[in-house]
Amino acid sequence: MKKLFLLLTIALTCKSLYAQTIIGLTADDKIFQITQASAPGTITTPISVSGLTPGQKLVGIDYRPNTGELYALGYNATITSGNARLYVINKSTAVATPIGAAAIDLDLGTGSVSVDFNPTVDRIRVMGANGKNYRLHPVTGAIAASDGNLAYATGDVNNAALAKIGACAYLNSYIGSEATTLFDYDQNLNIIVTQVPPNNGTLNTIGSTGITVNLANPSIGMDIYFDPVLKTNVAYLNANTGTSDNDNLYTINLATGATTALGLIGSGLNVKEIAVEINRTVPQNYTGQLVYGLTTTNRNLIKFSTGNPELIRELLPISGVTTGQVIVGMDVRPLNLGLYALGYNSTTQEYQVYNINTTTGAATAINATAGTIRLGVGEKISFDFNPTVDRIRVVSTNDSNYRLNPITGAVAATDTSLAYSASDVNNGKNPYIGSVAYTNSYKGTTTTALYGIDDSLQNFVQIVPPNQGVLNTLAANILPFNLADLTNDIDYFYDSVSMSNKGYLCANTGSSMNDKLYTIGTNGTAVLINDIGYGIPVSDIAVQLTFTNSAPTGIWELAKQSLFSIYPNPVADNLNISLYKIADKHTTLVVTDVTGKVIKTYPVAKGSTGLCLNLSDLNSGLYLINLSDQNAQAVRFFKN
Repeated sequence: MKKLFLLLTIALTCKSLYAQTIIGLTADDKIFQITQASAPGTITTPISVSGLTPGQKLVGIDYRPNTGELYALGYNATITSGNARLYVINKSTAVATPIGAAAIDLDLGTGSVSVDFNPTVDRIRVMGANGKNYRLHPVTGAIAASDGNLAYATGDVNNAALAKIGACAYLNSYIGSEATTLFDYDQNLNIIVTQVPPNNGTLNTIGSTGITVNLANPSIGMDIYFDPVLKTNVAYLNANTGTSDNDNLYTINLATGATTALGLIGSGLNVKEIAVEINRTVPQNYTGQLVYGLTTTNRNLIKFSTGNPELIRELLPISGVTTGQVIVGMDVRPLNLGLYALGYNSTTQEYQVYNINTTTGAATAINATAGTIRLGVGEKISFDFNPTVDRIRVVSTNDSNYRLNPITGAVAATDTSLAYSASDVNNGKNPYIGSVAYTNSYKGTTTTALYGIDDSLQNFVQIVPPNQGVLNTLAANILPFNLADLTNDIDYFYDSVSMSNKGYLCANTGSSMNDKLYTIGTNGTAVLINDIGYGIPVSDIAVQLTFTNSAPTGIWELAKQSLFSIYPNPVADNLNISLYKIADKHTTLVVTDVTGKVIKTYPVAKGSTGLCLNLSDLNSGLYLINLSDQNAQAVRFFKN
């Protein structure tokens, strides 16, 4: 398992390139906006929240990192049954939309309530000043768990004190985050604490805030903003102090607990809670190729583009995997463009092949009954389609080498274990091949090559022949991989425009636990593109292929009957088409590249015996041409 990520540098007073917009919730259930955290006196006019269940008051708000939606918890302290409900609030209109089919039962008492999203598991932490501790599901609105009551750890300086938590916030609030820490404010002791582990409710004192909350009418809220530019966390606190009912905005030094005042909120407001806005605007279009990533710890499916890997377009939990198995590898199948994955139980050595729905994250097993392969315990496993024979290559860092059938999920062959060739510079060394990928990943290709990375030697290799597992070193020291966390992965995408293979590599280097995306050639040269997300450990990638050769000019059509001839071939500008018989109806000539991507179409009129095509604007390379509605042989030609 890979990469627990915690930002050790917590910036508390630094200037961000992003305006830190904060939404505030007043004591009388109105929301307002602080457009710049450094100037809390300037706010928008508070708007009353509508749509709440009668009798409920809002007790907390927070932004959901995965979607950028503003959530709120409604609570009625005067009843014990059906007294709470989650809502999504439109920040522009203040209309609250309920989540789930019905209200839930929470025992939060009559005091302060804390609400915040755990970004690593997409659950909502809800705690009462009475010590109660819950998790809620943001999709169903149901109680995900009733956790341990809040109490100071044995040996903590405040072990004898009764915890009275008035606010909380999680670190690293961004989509795909795989590590976080929960910080709380004890309003009786006026200290900052960590809650580790959160589900146990165990509190650990950090230090004094230097302020005293007005306990006669406490209003206190907390949130932590992750700066996507500086890759640091900034903690904010709203609190009314002394005898005042009006709140100030503060930053918090999470290392010491000390606060720094930024100023009065508005011209004087009693503020229940704050939430720093998370912008999850995702453009419909993207540059480059779409990539699926597998996060290391939670095994979530993420989507990003090669043109902007820092923007995570979507995160989907993978569901439907057999209990005891984890997804250890995935790839896009050239035959049908589906995303396939390998589930493996290292204890029982059982596996299943799955088809992953890339819209929902649901995994459907290809082989209903698990098979057995020996991939080791704690090993890195790679899974990639051979496009020429439609079989899945599965290798492990324990040197295992298998082929699986994607139709049945069965083992197609147990091949020779991986080993360096007798003449290789690394002959005799134990390989550690954690990732492999085939080239020419498109339906109908007749040629391919298998490349891989030896994570421990930091070498780029070719496996020739793959079934014999023979490794041949092509490049040494391609990147300074993190030797404490060897979980990198590669994949190749065939670009029909340039008619070449584009390789992509996810890797964490140096001491980093988080991955960056690189291009990688078939010579092993790696070039950095950018971080994947804002700091995400990724164990596997699969580039979405685009074309399946579904056009009538696919390579597999070459075995059919020829109904026309072409000349000259190769062609520079004009290509002449001669039909073997007069066209008996209107049809179309279709020109595609070798992946099946349609490049040009030309109408063929009824009665035609031939025509001349101007192809001067085509790039140099191999193409195919065929009639769109005839059971005819596709003809290959080369454009100079």
